[in-house]
Amino acid sequence: MEKLNHQRIVMAVRWSPQQPLRNVMQKGALYRQFENMRAAKKIAAVIAPMCDDLRLGVPIEPNMIRVSVKRVRIEDADPYALNYETDALSQVREEVRAEVSLPSNAMITKFKQILPTLQNYMAMRGLGAVKLAAALDVSPPPPKPFLHTEMHPRLSGKEAAEGAKELAERLPESSPLKAEMERLAASLKNK
Repeated sequence: MEKLNHQRIVMAVRWSPQQPLRNVMQKGALYRQFENMRAAKKIAAVIAPMCDDLRLGVPIEPNMIRVSVKRVRIEDADPYALNYETDALSQVREEVRAEVSLPSNAMITKFKQILPTLQNYMAMRGLGAVKLAAALDVSPPPPKPFLHTEMHPRLSGKEAAEGAKELAERLPESSPLKAEMERLAASLKNK
């Protein structure tokens, strides 16, 4: 019983609200997601000015970058081949990869052209372990705002002619629109 109470006290201390969130999450999925977002912000801050200087054509923002950690085999060209002579953990290394989502294939081609320059610049800024790649942005474009216009019933030719004539009378004599509105009123009267 005493051991059980001791465990409850330890658990209460471990999950205390005074501890930072990083300690509480204990490297879970949510923690990795936040770390990837933080890394995307750092990468965007480093490569955005360089992409602008090299005229990529699209501003680089953190929400365009997806950071992932992949395990890559070192020794074997075939990922399914196993080398039983060496330790399995020594055959695999983790690689941080940042995919930049670009809106068109032309942008991807331009990005691939400037990729060596970006990798060198990132290495100078301390992010040399991150491998950049381009990916086509397949998300749908944001919806366009709907402009609501009030629909009126169609006017007959006679009513439209009267409206054009009233507008022509309100316009000053120096206005070039006055003569055009008078011509419109005359043509609508004939319909």
